[in-house]
Amino acid sequence: MDNEYIIDFFSLGFSCGIWALLGIRFVTSKGSRLKKVTGWVLLLWMLLDLKDLLLYFHNIIGEREIMLSMSSLDFIVAPTCVFILHELVDPKWINTKRVMMHEIPFLLIGVIDCYADSTFLYVISVIGTIVYVAYNCFIFIGAKRKYDRAIKNEYSSTDTLNLRWLGITTVLFAIVESFWTLSFYYEHPLIDALDYFVSTVLWVVVCYHVERQTVPESIEIEGEAEVQAEERLEEEIVPESVSVQELAHKYHFKGSFEDEFAEKELFKNPNLTINDVATELGTNRTYISTYINDCMNMTFYDYVNSKRIEHAENLLTTTNDTLPTISETSGFCSLSTFHRVFRNKHHCTPTQFRTIHAKKLEAEKMQPEAVETR
Repeated sequence: MDNEYIIDFFSLGFSCGIWALLGIRFVTSKGSRLKKVTGWVLLLWMLLDLKDLLLYFHNIIGEREIMLSMSSLDFIVAPTCVFILHELVDPKWINTKRVMMHEIPFLLIGVIDCYADSTFLYVISVIGTIVYVAYNCFIFIGAKRKYDRAIKNEYSSTDTLNLRWLGITTVLFAIVESFWTLSFYYEHPLIDALDYFVSTVLWVVVCYHVERQTVPESIEIEGEAEVQAEERLEEEIVPESVSVQELAHKYHFKGSFEDEFAEKELFKNPNLTINDVATELGTNRTYISTYINDCMNMTFYDYVNSKRIEHAENLLTTTNDTLPTISETSGFCSLSTFHRVFRNKHHCTPTQFRTIHAKKLEAEKMQPEAVETR
């Protein structure tokens, strides 16, 4: 092996080892399907890295045509990233049929490129792969918006459900794609080493968040929710002429729902879901969802957290409780979430809010004294 390829070789071996460890850990874990899918994807990437490692021992490195032919097999990893993205926003999306539909075309492309031994065909395949990934990312953006809306209609706490972390991951993925594409035109060990390094960082970030990610048991995506709501209404034998909105008013949600919710202080449950509220109040979750979404023009998440903030405001202005205590007793799952939600409403921190309120009280006390002096 030439000395100039030593860095490339060791960076590839390092990536291979990391992916093997993470892949085995996720595949053998008793976690969600998302973890299993991520684990198998990592093991596939590890196998392709092993293929590249073998090239070093057969002195093929540096022979461009052979390298391009062997690298054609790497196209099969493109759909694996798509699998994870879709599984994130639509649990149980992946199945055997979809795996075959996405993987077989790339497998055929790799085989054809290997036998054709054509640089031009290889470049076309690279462009096609990039277009495929870009198109699926575009589809994912739309699906993520629906997912974000859906979890906020179902859950009062979304810290481990939201996909905000995908922002930095997408940037890293774009960098990996850039290095990967660049390596086809400018063959240099350093470029390959950077590609392997950034890829490893990307997957470590992904695995960290997948480990923490909570997969919703059941969420109603827009469109699906309307169908399921209609099915529920049919099961309850409600006249077709009565809409869900009319049912919400019929059950006097404006008074009874909010009164019972406040009286039982349901917002204090940090893991409260809309199903929990429906069970506690002895009503249908569809009515609750319709009332909050259509009559109050907000999501379940926003409604519950508005009640938590109201409770926190009272504690901040009437007690000397610490912020962690106020956050916990108000139903927030973490202090950071409490700060974020509070700042979104008041545009200041809870501490600043307490200070401002204390100064107002002092000013009000000083006013009567000033009048008496006159």
